[in-house]
Amino acid sequence: TGVTGDIIHLKSLQNLTAIDLSGTGVTGNIVHLKSLQKLTVISLSETGVTGNIVHLESLKNLTEIWLRYTGVTGNIAHLESLLNLTWIDLSYTGVSGNIEHLESLLNLTRINLQNTGVTGNIKHLESLPILKIIALRDTGVSGDEEAFHEYRESAGLEDCYIYL
Repeated sequence: TGVTGDIIHLKSLQNLTAIDLSGTGVTGNIVHLKSLQKLTVISLSETGVTGNIVHLESLKNLTEIWLRYTGVTGNIAHLESLLNLTWIDLSYTGVSGNIEHLESLLNLTRINLQNTGVTGNIKHLESLPILKIIALRDTGVSGDEEAFHEYRESAGLEDCYIYL
């Protein structure tokens, strides 16, 4: 699309609940989103946005974060208090941190952190009850996929596809 501009212009929209400007020419720093307390969805993938994900940790209503192929950075530990998250896509960004910081996010169904600096062991995600897809190729995450699936099966949890 021909949409361009800086996301700083969104910060006055206090009742905004969703942003979907993926694949557009928008730019700016995600720090300007931290005052939008009603946001449930941030979809800015494949845009020129930058900034540290620490600025998202105050957005307690977030259910989906789509920031793949952007210039965002930061530690995924800043997401662990966003308990409503169902979907995280931070692939092909500069984020890092240990995957264990996501184990408290019990509503997660999909995690895509491909081609990031994330590390850790997938065992920290095995008890997430409704997790369906984990994409962690080209990261520092490791683990025994067979043991992961055996645990989930023995606990009666949904089958989960892992891309390591």
